[in-house]
Amino acid sequence: PLAAFTAAGAAECVVDECEEGCATCEAGACEASLQVCVEGSLAVYSDWACACRAPAVGEAAGLGPAACVLDECEAVAAPCGDAAGQRCLEVNTSAAAQGDWVCFCAPPQSGWARAGPARCILDECDVHTATCAARGKVCIDPDTAAASLDDWACACVGGDCAPAGECATHRGACAAAGQGCADGSLADGDWMCTC
Repeated sequence: PLAAFTAAGAAECVVDECEEGCATCEAGACEASLQVCVEGSLAVYSDWACACRAPAVGEAAGLGPAACVLDECEAVAAPCGDAAGQRCLEVNTSAAAQGDWVCFCAPPQSGWARAGPARCILDECDVHTATCAARGKVCIDPDTAAASLDDWACACVGGDCAPAGECATHRGACAAAGQGCADGSLADGDWMCTC
């Protein structure tokens, strides 16, 4: 306690219970909970409270730790960066648990990352595998970056493919011109000779 002497007689005693080493309080309870101690009145004992440190929020608690909540998805500006379509999920809203939020890629993309933007991939073969399999081929997508679209292709298994689809019938016309045959889909009439 601090004493302020007056010329008229008795001293006016004051105490800051949040002051480090104060024998009349447990102000260390606030710091131990990553909170701040707030003194109610310097003239009153046992009126200190713990309050949440920003950006955590919650009601101050008298004579003990407050119940603080921290949703980093709301507290952090653009938690998933400027990446379009990513969603943020706070794993644990305890103010003591920081850096545990997760960014998820929006479908049809896939990927996630903890405490930062995810690296989203879009494997077009997830959609086109059946198209290639119907021709006895496998689907390859050389660039699965979300911005890389329409670069998938059907490839021969082991590098050697028997003609499939309309090329089984029309490959001779292409071969006579020194070209290969390509059949873009299972639809009729869409085969073509390629250089």
